[in-house]
Amino acid sequence: MSALWILLLFAVLSLSFRTINAATGNGALRFIQHNQVSSTQFWSSGIVQIYYDDSWGNICDDSSFGSDEADVVCHQLGYTGASSYGNTGTIDSYGTDSSSTLIESVSCSSNYLVLLQCNWESQYSSTCADDDKDVVVICHSTRIWDDPSSGQIRLSKGQYSNQGLLEIYCNGEWGTVCDDGFYSTEALVACRQLGYNDYYDYDRLSIVGTFSQPIWLDNADCSSSSYTCLTTCESCPSSESVFCFHSEDVTLDCSYSSFSSDVSTTTSSTCSTDSSSVSSSAAGIIVGAVVSVIFLIIFCILIFTVPFCICCCLGVGVGAASRRSPTT
Repeated sequence: MSALWILLLFAVLSLSFRTINAATGNGALRFIQHNQVSSTQFWSSGIVQIYYDDSWGNICDDSSFGSDEADVVCHQLGYTGASSYGNTGTIDSYGTDSSSTLIESVSCSSNYLVLLQCNWESQYSSTCADDDKDVVVICHSTRIWDDPSSGQIRLSKGQYSNQGLLEIYCNGEWGTVCDDGFYSTEALVACRQLGYNDYYDYDRLSIVGTFSQPIWLDNADCSSSSYTCLTTCESCPSSESVFCFHSEDVTLDCSYSSFSSDVSTTTSSTCSTDSSSVSSSAAGIIVGAVVSVIFLIIFCILIFTVPFCICCCLGVGVGAASRRSPTT
């Protein structure tokens, strides 16, 4: 019996180890607290780990890592920015991490979405080998999708922020994307909109949307892999699709390839709809509708009044003529 329990315990631990260290797309980020791995849906702070070159490791807190770089870490993990940052030597709330340092000299534009969009080096100095030099970031609690724009996309319910159910914001509501016509080109475009320059895989995760969610896109057929926004391939419809089921929802795993010549410069505003243009468009539609209604009313009035006037005129003319006729 004891041998059976040992085997079962070994199987559970093996499964947990594979889950925690599961392969994902290059450039994925996660938070570590006291050697525990977080789901990005719950933790907004911790020691930052990056998945690079088939392994998880740390980022060195050297002189180049500042508030801009911390903001990008938070953006990639789904938050609006960083409230503070430091290293395990100055912030001891999250313990230490003995994993190897993988990148250093990170230098970012603060509006980037993915850390590997920035400049960085994978050959680190000896001072970065110390465990007290690992980057720690504390993000704001607000999410980047709390105030979404039409056509914005996100990945939800995944183990890491670069993977999950592909959702798109249309008509004031988050919905899913049907896998009809969704292949490698579409996966690349969606990942590029999220700040990555490649995809690791698509439709391999067993995640589906809820029954109450609309399915917005059902034919996201991208004619070119150079597109950056998914709505270039299929724009937000006026109503949800009736041709797909949630069992056909797209899942996606994005990656940032350091060997690709495609250097992403995508920011949160790259694919956002300009609110002023939306307002102008809406105003134009309203004005057009009002004018159309006015013309319709005038047309209906003419349809009914003109024949009536003609009949009246004819009646008056006939009556006058009869009164002028001599009696016999």
